[in-house]
Amino acid sequence: MLVALHLVIGQSHDCGIRSIGWFLELSELDAFIASSFRSQQKVASQVELVSNFLILEAYELSKATSLALNRQEQKAKEGYEAMLSQGSHDRIAKAERVLPSMIATIVFFWCTIKLFVERLGCSEEVTRIWRDEFVASYYIASCPAATESG
Repeated sequence: MLVALHLVIGQSHDCGIRSIGWFLELSELDAFIASSFRSQQKVASQVELVSNFLILEAYELSKATSLALNRQEQKAKEGYEAMLSQGSHDRIAKAERVLPSMIATIVFFWCTIKLFVERLGCSEEVTRIWRDEFVASYYIASCPAATESG
């Protein structure tokens, strides 16, 4: 459980060792697990070594799996490409060209909205409604107008 605390609170959410000690005290687990900064610092250094190893292993595994899948995908793609017309090839090429900038635009839009909503200082529920319903509805409603003119 202590390792899980360090992975979730310390590593994933970057809350630090003091937060872990505070959690142990508030949950009254400090009667069983030392909550001092020094003792948790020792655990954190060990967890960091293990988590870095696990991250490296996961990366290597995903890289190997990805390589095998890419080979299979390439073979399938070559088979499908032989059946496509030149117009289809042109449309696919255009989609591959413009997709990264489209994704970047959407990410920029939602990051801007997130910053704006955070600055309003509203409750979590109002923020969720504003972001998920109001802004999303407006965004979707404005898309047909953009596609009709473009």
